Amino acid sequence: MYAFCQDMPGISVEEQAKLNPMLAPDALDGCIAHVVGPIDGGCRMIDVWETEEQYHAFQKQHLYPALAQLQQDLELKDTRGMPAFTVLDVTGDGHVAGV
Repeated sequence: MYAFCQDMPGISVEEQAKLNPMLAPDALDGCIAHVVGPIDGGCRMIDVWETEEQYHAFQKQHLYPALAQLQQDLELKDTRGMPAFTVLDVTGDGHVAGV
């Protein structure tokens, strides 16, 4: 499994939710869990994927184009650089999502 965490300062949870309808129905194939919540001044997103390759394919093919479209209306800040990490355990209903 592979996980990615990103803070998105300047974008609200409601604004981030506008991305979901922009994604193709199969965009999240391989995503075990997608978690979004508010932080001070923005929101935080945590994704858990079956593989790192699936996440990077999602990022390039689906996420970046949707963000470019959304960014036309929002002033997003560059938050790249937060390190990814290897997932050691996932509990809850999401751990069977890929089955």
